[in-house]
This record gives sequence, structure tokens and C-alpha cells, in this order.
Amino acid sequence: TSNTDTSHNNQVQQNRQLRLFISSTFADMNVERDALTRIFPQINELCNRRGVEFIPLDLRWGITEEDSREGRVIDACLSEIDEARPFFIGIIGNRYGWTPSVEDIGKSYNSLSEKYPWINDAINNHMSITEMEMQYAVLMLNEDNSMNAAFYIRSENMEVDSSFKEKKGSEGEAKLKKLKEKISSQDKFKVSR
Repeated sequence: TSNTDTSHNNQVQQNRQLRLFISSTFADMNVERDALTRIFPQINELCNRRGVEFIPLDLRWGITEEDSREGRVIDACLSEIDEARPFFIGIIGNRYGWTPSVEDIGKSYNSLSEKYPWINDAINNHMSITEMEMQYAVLMLNEDNSMNAAFYIRSENMEVDSSFKEKKGSEGEAKLKKLKEKISSQDKFKVSR
């Protein structure tokens, strides 16, 4: 058993929980996210046999309208990633996702930028929340090998309704392409298409 495997096992055994954060855009990836929920009972069963509680974290289920209005979405997402460490799944389709502005974050901006200093650049560069999640959970971790993460990129050959695609030539399309390239070019975490 490698040191990384032992570290993951020790953390799960201490907490008696296996928390898994699932990151993607929402509406266009519902089918993929729902497919995951169909295998969760099997994972839960395996965990229960070992005395571990399996907790999938899919924020489609937990972000309220009030959280959105009060600008707490980013903090909620990043806090849940911390709670789920070292387990993370990133799913990427044909949308880059919502790019919040300082105004969208509102009163939470100062505390958020103190807690996560890199967030200033992310917001100024129009980074989507989905990319923020992937950057924070996995891609920013230069030499940290403690994460157990995987990425799934939807095949370009898959039929997708145009409402679930970035417009040709748009900033979102360019940013999505760049994110997919960054994920595909790293070799620390599994990438499936």
C-alpha cells in the first residue's frame, strides 16, 4: 500500500465518513449526475460493510435561492470541497458555467477574498464557479498528492442540445476549451472521455 493510499484510508477511518464532492455545471449535466446517483447505493453498501458512512456532495441539492441572493454560493462550494477532501469528481460537458461578478457575491466578497486570496484573480478573470471548484480542489495543488480525484469529459461526438453548448466563438467556449486542455494535460489524476 502506498503512503497516499494509507493517508486516505486513515482519514476515512478517523472520520468514519467518505465524503465525495461532485463538480460540474448543473442543467446540462443532469443526466450524468443522475447516473452517478444510481451507483451511489452500491458505494454506500461497500462503505457500510466497513463501518464508513458514504456522503455524496452534489450541490444541486443544497444551494438555496437565498444563498445565491446573498452571494454565499462560492463559499458554500469551496467549504464543501474542504469537507470532502480527499475525494473529488469533476464532470465537464459543453458549458463553461456561471461566472460571478463582485456584485453577484455582494456582502460576502471581503470575507471570501480573505479566506481564499486567489478568488480576486478568479473573479476578475471571469472564471466560472465550476472552474473555481476544479482549480481549488485539484488543479492548484502543485506537489500535493493527497487528493483522490477523477475527471470525466463528455465526448465531442455526443449529441447535445444547442441550449447546453457555449456559443461558437464566445468567451465561454474559449475558456471551456482551455479548462479541458488543462485537465487533459495533467497526469496526476484520471481523465476519461
